[in-house]
Amino acid sequence: MTTPNPSEALVVQSPDTAALSPMVDSPMPVFTGEQMARALTAYRDLQNALDRSMPEQIMQLDGKPFRKKGYWRAIAVAFNLTVEPVEERREVNGQFHDGRDNFGYIVSYKATAPNGRSIVSDGSCFAVEKGRRFKCPHLKPGSDRYTVHFPHHTCPDFDPEYQWRVLPGEATEHNVRGHAHTRAFNRAVSNLVGFGEVSAEEVTREDLEHQAPAAAQAPQRRSGAPLPLQQTTTGTTNGAGRKISEAQAKRFFAIAKGAGWSDDELRALLKTRYSVDHSRDLLVTDYEAAITAVQEGSGS
Repeated sequence: MTTPNPSEALVVQSPDTAALSPMVDSPMPVFTGEQMARALTAYRDLQNALDRSMPEQIMQLDGKPFRKKGYWRAIAVAFNLTVEPVEERREVNGQFHDGRDNFGYIVSYKATAPNGRSIVSDGSCFAVEKGRRFKCPHLKPGSDRYTVHFPHHTCPDFDPEYQWRVLPGEATEHNVRGHAHTRAFNRAVSNLVGFGEVSAEEVTREDLEHQAPAAAQAPQRRSGAPLPLQQTTTGTTNGAGRKISEAQAKRFFAIAKGAGWSDDELRALLKTRYSVDHSRDLLVTDYEAAITAVQEGSGS
């Protein structure tokens, strides 16, 4: 009979002994809370310094600052990052009514810190994003800028296919491709050292066009004055029970993908928040809220 080697023998621990043993398999953070707090403080200090020296690189939207590509390139220099493209592909996602393709680019960039830590992030842009969205044609009395209905989809004349009529003149191969590259670059830098901050180039043109009317109507709401009847009622009746168009579903999907959502995450969002299984089943009355949800949230 062979005598077992004591070093190879199995040791059965009592519950008391097991409780005192180190949990070598449990994940532990590399940095302490204090270290993470210092890192965030250092980033905020750098952010404030760059904001003061490059005010032209800040875009305000509903009172919230979004920083442009010049800021993110300065951040890359400050942290001594290496940022390089990884992948680029051109895709087509539907067609405009004039028969031309809604082409776009999906790009990946890799950002690497001096300590070797790296992250790969995606950015995308499609031609439809360069088109102007429907704007309510009913101007307020005495104004040549501000409209009666806002958001514009509450207008009784709202045309959900407006941006799909023709290929936008600004949607050149160069502009669309460049926008995708900028988004991917910014996102890689932000995910590595910027705590996931959303860049200005990730904000859609629709957000920019809605900014001025929203700001103009804000004082009415703060003062407590009642909104005009058509503003308080059309939002609940216009499009009630009607599903979005195929073009709108494609736009929703493209925006969600550009924001980093996976197919499974999108299905979960649609199911839990809007009780639908597919984006094409979204109601017109839920469409703008769903767009905001995927833009403000993150699927990664």
